[in-house]
Amino acid sequence: GFSPNTDGTNDLARIIKYLNIKSLDEFSIYNRYGELIFTTTNIDKGWDGAYKGTPQEIGVYTWVIRATTKDEEKILKKGNLSLIR
Repeated sequence: GFSPNTDGTNDLARIIKYLNIKSLDEFSIYNRYGELIFTTTNIDKGWDGAYKGTPQEIGVYTWVIRATTKDEEKILKKGNLSLIR
């Protein structure tokens, strides 16, 4: 989980870039209705808990990561993320 409350701690949902990722093809976050609310191919960029500038509700969101590892392996990972304030 993460808490985007601008206290400087855990304010972004992001990928830990030390995870053997050579290139990021997709990091996307979806709300409970399946609506895409964040996407990037930049491993340094994270989600701030907002969609179109509007803070999103506390709750569970789904993330998807598609990437290529330094070993040239294609990976697809999915999971859930809790937004708390």
